[in-house]
Amino acid sequence: MSRPLLVIAFISTALGVVLSEAEARKWTDRSGKYSVEAELVDFQAGVARLRKTDGNVIAIRAELLSEADQQYLRNRNAPSLAATAADVLKRNCYLCHGQDGSDEGGMNYVINLQRLVDEGQVIAGEADHSPLMRRIEGGEMPPEGETPRPTTEEVAALKKWIAEGAPHDAAPQPRSFVAVEKLQKTIQADLEAMDERDRRHMRYLSITHLYNAGLSEDELQTFRLALAKLLNSLSWERELVSPAPLNAVSTLFRIDLRDLRWSAATWSQIAARYPYGVRHPGRAADEVRRGAGAEIPLLHGDWFVAEASRPPLYHAILQLPPTREELESLLRIDFAQNIRQDRAARAGFQDSGVSEHPRIIERHRTSDGACWLSYDFAGNTGDRNFFVHPLDFKADGSEVIFSLPNGLLAYMVFDAESKRLDKAPTSIVKDTTQVDAAVVNGISCMRCHAAGIIPKRDEVRPHVAASARAFVDQRDAVDALYVPDDQLQQLIGEDRRRFSEALGRLGITRLSAQGEPVFNTARRFRESLGADLAAAELDMTTAELQKRLDQHVSLQRVLGPLRVAGGSIGRDAFDEFFGKLAAELRMGQYIAPSTAPIDDAGEDRSRESGRLFDLGGRNRLPSFLEPPRAAVISDKNGLRLPGSTYVRTRLGNYMTKDFVFEVVYKSSEHDGVLFFGFGEGLPEPGFGEPTASIKLKIHPPNAQHKGVVRISRGGDGGGNAVGEVRKTGVHRVTIAKQGDSLTFSIDVDNDGPTSDDVERTLPDFKSYAPYLHEKNTHLYFGGAGAFTQVGLAD
Repeated sequence: MSRPLLVIAFISTALGVVLSEAEARKWTDRSGKYSVEAELVDFQAGVARLRKTDGNVIAIRAELLSEADQQYLRNRNAPSLAATAADVLKRNCYLCHGQDGSDEGGMNYVINLQRLVDEGQVIAGEADHSPLMRRIEGGEMPPEGETPRPTTEEVAALKKWIAEGAPHDAAPQPRSFVAVEKLQKTIQADLEAMDERDRRHMRYLSITHLYNAGLSEDELQTFRLALAKLLNSLSWERELVSPAPLNAVSTLFRIDLRDLRWSAATWSQIAARYPYGVRHPGRAADEVRRGAGAEIPLLHGDWFVAEASRPPLYHAILQLPPTREELESLLRIDFAQNIRQDRAARAGFQDSGVSEHPRIIERHRTSDGACWLSYDFAGNTGDRNFFVHPLDFKADGSEVIFSLPNGLLAYMVFDAESKRLDKAPTSIVKDTTQVDAAVVNGISCMRCHAAGIIPKRDEVRPHVAASARAFVDQRDAVDALYVPDDQLQQLIGEDRRRFSEALGRLGITRLSAQGEPVFNTARRFRESLGADLAAAELDMTTAELQKRLDQHVSLQRVLGPLRVAGGSIGRDAFDEFFGKLAAELRMGQYIAPSTAPIDDAGEDRSRESGRLFDLGGRNRLPSFLEPPRAAVISDKNGLRLPGSTYVRTRLGNYMTKDFVFEVVYKSSEHDGVLFFGFGEGLPEPGFGEPTASIKLKIHPPNAQHKGVVRISRGGDGGGNAVGEVRKTGVHRVTIAKQGDSLTFSIDVDNDGPTSDDVERTLPDFKSYAPYLHEKNTHLYFGGAGAFTQVGLAD
């Protein structure tokens, strides 16, 4: 016979409040000696009220009950406590920590109660020691100025939830595992639905493994935003691109290389570094590789964000030049000339934020917005002190931030000799979020400049004005260069708006360093892998992985930590052994990543093979060319340009390079004059012919002009006739430089050497066109006609 429990008080049934769906059960005390049959009336403030079979209600502290009974109480009370806690967090914290992918502080799971416990933000039963509560009660979260803020009652509700063991609602419905084979079939169907010529430009990114690992929708959305931001931060196209989701859960995305102005060679450079490359078996995988024309057409999106946001891939994909001088040529600006002409805006200040030494920033206007140059210093004495030397200081390094055509930003770091660096020296600037505290080009800059250019106020102009007698000979120059504060703030504001508007079109509206999606995604990727994520990356469920580990002793040496509750494996170790794991698990043929240095000029690899890029249709210009300012007509017959419109190479430093530049065009009697040249290549005011260059002029093959071909230079009128191309059809123009010799040739009918071809060599082009120099020698083509292919080998 059961004996009565020790109780706090006996309470009349008239005062009891019966819980819905209450049921009689056996209750046992902590010692196991005493028990009673009763049903739960309610459970509040750590006290359970029980109605015995005789109708009397007793009250007992939960801590005096058995562990099983305490768990029962937690489970019965969980829905109300958990729902209240989740509601408080959603009302006060979710805006910054999960809503629409927001990820402030890398905590985009604030309404996932179980994750709060797993990540150590909440310590069950210990409200006062839980980091989440300490930040809320200390006023740190939400930050000062943010609304709404939790009320006293809401804070109390959170503390009660934690004190009662931080119960959470029942686990969400398990997701259907999406295997790689299914992704391959989805991609196969996608490729088969498009024109065969378009398939070769398609590539794919997936975060399905994160979905399979159980990440919440809020967390997945952060990854989607990171992908969108980084892809567009690596593009020279003017239009922003949103990766196209191909499945219902939006975890598989298609990208068209042409939309980013990437080539197949660009993708090959990225895929060559991929540590999870597997030649998956099956017909679908074979068809995907064949259709896309790539050995690895599908990559994990989080790996891509982590690797492509830093050198060497960051430099290679954007094809950033090795020197600051070449960057000026690429952006068509001249820092020194802008300063001489009072076209730059400069500010100097003591507190830079990333260095213990003062800093100068300087803005130059570009065709796409602005280029900001910083001067950084390893000290603050001698000619490094720009308060003493505002015009003739000596910098130890520099950083450049410039607008891309789509409104996002690109970054470069240079040493004192203006040579490009992967990382800035820590003696000059630091990024404490990196293991070595070094500012890493790309990823560090994206985080620091999450909202664009950081507002600063100039301290040099006021200093010089207050000490005017000490700067008599420099006062005017300082006033022209170090602009008034209202002008500086206006320029900074314009650039910040351009950047934020571009991000807004991608769905990124909360801009802060702590919530920057690319940085947070890269950081998460580097973290160790738990059993769920490791299993997902090996294309299996957690249960299946555990079963395999039990069956294969050979796997236990590497993945053994995953057999322990809460165990994990480091990312580096996982990558090191992935090939062996893939073989042991029979995932497919492993494709080992390349360890060879990356060639910065991603496009140049294909150029060296003599490849010509197709123009017209949906094809984009290869990335070594910059788009024309005027409108074009792109159709299947080629890229058609209106008169006085020219397409130039991005770089204008071909004075010092040997090269072969080839353009195939389609001739018509109705075309205008076509130009192929070497030099500045901008439309001349008035007649519209290319400026400051040596150019081949090809007249249309009609009765009036008879296809006359001339070589011309700036200011010499019609130029010298060197032949005729009287045929309509497809012809190839080649400009080749070797040393000081420059050769123009036309392969009529594009059929190889024949007697009707045209060729002319200038043995000393520098004497012929003395106005050419290292910053104005682009290669270009244009005029009123259709151009079908272009290629460049240098």
